[in-house]
Amino acid sequence: MSGIIHWLDGKLYPAFQHRWDDQLFRERILHHLDQGGLAVLDLGAGAGIVAEMNFRGHARRVCGIDPDPRVADNPYLDEGRVGVGESIPYPDARFDVVFATTSWSICRTRRRCSRRWPACCARVGSSSARRPTSGITCR
Repeated sequence: MSGIIHWLDGKLYPAFQHRWDDQLFRERILHHLDQGGLAVLDLGAGAGIVAEMNFRGHARRVCGIDPDPRVADNPYLDEGRVGVGESIPYPDARFDVVFATTSWSICRTRRRCSRRWPACCARVGSSSARRPTSGITCR
């Protein structure tokens, strides 16, 4: 983390520790998972470096996609597949919660991604994102 970001976080968000934004986003996702028995898709799941994105035990099934082949070994997923946002390698209406924590980095074109992501949802509903462009949930 750069010095200026660390300084700003300390000044603007003194009550939060390192990775405060991941912690807040985790709380939002857990709020959606309180129904129990839901299937989750993590878009851009990566190698499982960010511990706050571990939802195993809170959902019926946690799947993830990422262009990085290390997604297959992500310890926070029940199943990880190599893929991109425009061509999600799962059938439509498979997931109850779909989220992306970091950015649109798994997309080559945002327009195609924004059409494809909701199709993965069994139910379409409220949005839940760490950033305005970083995720959706299905309810």
